[in-house]
Amino acid sequence: MFIAQLRRLEMKIVLASASQFRKRALDMLGVAYEICPSGIDEKAVRDNDPARLTRKLAEAKAQKVANEHRDAVVVSGDAVAAKNGKIYEKPRSVEEAAQFLKELSGSEFQFVTALAVLHAQSRKMLSTVETANISFRSLIERESRNIFASTRY
Repeated sequence: MFIAQLRRLEMKIVLASASQFRKRALDMLGVAYEICPSGIDEKAVRDNDPARLTRKLAEAKAQKVANEHRDAVVVSGDAVAAKNGKIYEKPRSVEEAAQFLKELSGSEFQFVTALAVLHAQSRKMLSTVETANISFRSLIERESRNIFASTRY
């Protein structure tokens, strides 16, 4: 129903992310949208709680892009993994990603995802956070390297 309302109102939708996963999610909805990554300094937004951190990041991204697209509904998100008080954000390199996999391999951890939707004109924002408990099987060293062989950072 929400999507139908957006279509009727001819609201412009802006995805505040370059994430292929978020792009695919909007593609599945079948709505037209623009992509405008926020470019915020994610390391400037901090919190020790993964749910609060992802919500803060998703909301900050939406607010930044809404300032540039005042006629839009801005959709943004963020996600982290968390284990024993450590938060695993987007890795900065293939080596760091491999290290994360090594630390998470054979363990249980949480995957925390936030979504924010901001109506730029009214500045009304809805945001939510979901946490999934993940059981990750043990990887052998070769698998960790092979996962990132074709990935570019």
